[in-house]
Amino acid sequence: MTAPRSPAGSTDWEALQKRLAGDPNWNGGWYYDNGALQNARELRFETLNGLRPERDPAETMPDAKAREAAIRGNAKAWAQIYDGHSMVALRNAIGTFDITADYAKLRNTKVLYVQSPSDKLFDIALSPVT
Repeated sequence: MTAPRSPAGSTDWEALQKRLAGDPNWNGGWYYDNGALQNARELRFETLNGLRPERDPAETMPDAKAREAAIRGNAKAWAQIYDGHSMVALRNAIGTFDITADYAKLRNTKVLYVQSPSDKLFDIALSPVT
């Protein structure tokens, strides 16, 4: 979690559970033998499509159809390995996350900042110089 509290609308785990349960592969929650959940793939596509990267994806992939295909490919690969039940549990936990009341206590807290050159999500070149 990288925010001080859960974003608005991110706590509706019951709606998420209902959406996943509507998947044709759900099988009463025992979908593992049926393959990935199609609804999870669509959820991931919606998430990736809604992200605002630092660079406009149109710069690196100007063709809109190719860009959508790449995002859908990423979403499909993610849905093959991500567990729908874990997604619901994490969404439920997010609803209780809020440290804004603890800001005063955290003001002088020492933090160990470590970054790895192999981190694909947070490029080490963007790290602050210490």
